[in-house]
Amino acid sequence: MTLDEIIDAIGVTPFHREDAGVIYCADCLSILPKIPAGAIDLIVTSPPYNVRMEYESELEWPVYFDFLSAATKSMAMALRDGGILAVNLPKDVKLTKNDIARDRVRVVRIAERFDTICENDLGLLPRENIIWIKSNVEGQVYSHVSATGSDNNLYIRSVCEVITLHSKARYYCDGGTGRRGKEAVPFTDETKDIWWIMPERSNGHPCPFPILIPHRLINMFTIPRKQERIVLDPFIGGGTTALAAKQLKRKFIGIERREDYCRIAVDRLRQGVLGL
Repeated sequence: MTLDEIIDAIGVTPFHREDAGVIYCADCLSILPKIPAGAIDLIVTSPPYNVRMEYESELEWPVYFDFLSAATKSMAMALRDGGILAVNLPKDVKLTKNDIARDRVRVVRIAERFDTICENDLGLLPRENIIWIKSNVEGQVYSHVSATGSDNNLYIRSVCEVITLHSKARYYCDGGTGRRGKEAVPFTDETKDIWWIMPERSNGHPCPFPILIPHRLINMFTIPRKQERIVLDPFIGGGTTALAAKQLKRKFIGIERREDYCRIAVDRLRQGVLGL
């Protein structure tokens, strides 16, 4: 399907539309089910982490995972066979004192739970996950967490996140030749399972997504061809995935429920701010 055909099928007026793609200002659960099955080549996204950021509502954890499961089910339906779901999530989230007192556990393993949803509930095929270390220099890593606990109960501060990768129905994607070896597949940092990338400093969103991450994923998992390659981000925030897709001459569909972030995304697209 072409991008125009997908937009017609969704039947909702986009917040922003240009030749390269569209952005919808809406809850993703209202748009995702309207995307025709098998229309999307690649999904690159970073959903809310449920960690009390100002742009997200804090949910009870069972409610949060129900939401994540519903969104992921619709994302999986939208993917074509051979399409890839790439989702950036924290490895662990430390709970609040009230949660710890009630549940007697200190962390929720979000990435692990997400893998279970994808593989056990939706039948997606697991690929090798990528660890994103928040630095571009080995040994010098960034952590936004300052609390270290006590000498008899240390807190382990997070300096990395996980990019989970899953395929739908089959591992090989459309296009390409199937050739192997260094000449066919770049023998570079992109094909290693650890990526050293600095966090984005600021783009108007309080938790920006480094553009190098979607840029690499789009470049790796969508092979150019005459038919349009379409990349979806249902939590597009400040528009980073859309920027990367546009630079790489792929089409994009973005969904974001907050209008102020949609405006930031549109401004960045118009200015061509790529930040690579």
